[in-house]
Amino acid sequence: MYSTMFKEKIDYFSHTVESVDNYKAYTNFPFLLCEASLVARLIQEGLSWKQIKGQVIDASQERLGIGSVAPVEDRDILQIRSKASRQGAIRALEQSIENMPQPYIQFLATGNSDLRRATLFLTLRINRPLREVISEVLLGRIESLDRSLDRNTLAAFFDLKSEQEQIISQWSKSTYRKVCSNTVLILVRSGLLIPSKDKKTYEIQVIPVPVQLKQQLKNDRLELYLKLMLN
Repeated sequence: MYSTMFKEKIDYFSHTVESVDNYKAYTNFPFLLCEASLVARLIQEGLSWKQIKGQVIDASQERLGIGSVAPVEDRDILQIRSKASRQGAIRALEQSIENMPQPYIQFLATGNSDLRRATLFLTLRINRPLREVISEVLLGRIESLDRSLDRNTLAAFFDLKSEQEQIISQWSKSTYRKVCSNTVLILVRSGLLIPSKDKKTYEIQVIPVPVQLKQQLKNDRLELYLKLMLN
């Protein structure tokens, strides 16, 4: 039923966050689009991760008030009221952005049409379930000239993975459900899937990767990600 495009081990990046042989359950903050851009801008301005975390995690309730006019250095840039959620969000951002080469930080910082694709690239680097659902389901549909996809097909894919991979089978039911729903959410928010009104079916959307980002990936010999982004 599914493609075997990525059975061989692939060096996705010399500093990849996780081994491609491992699965990790990403249950929170699946696609921090605008937040990634804001953090990238601060990195461009020369702030350290310690300084960025200070702005995000240690923001007081007064700074978080609606209509606040606090100086930029005193604001919570993510606008998340819960401290625990701010900690989780900045941890997710640091995991995906830290040590990224400057050109990719620049793509994120611009906030233009490159942003969704640049964010998707960062997410693909660390998220194996996302890579596999694209390579084994979406690409197979595109090759068969059928861009329609229903929830049952996606559910069957995840169930098969749970049967094949011991680490996934050991996840709790709530973790498993969250990973499945977040993976689909990333596909929708990144623009690869367009949901129908009833959200029971999806249309696979093939959108070219912006030229500059495409060229950078080629320069870094990461053309494989272009295929994963359905370029």
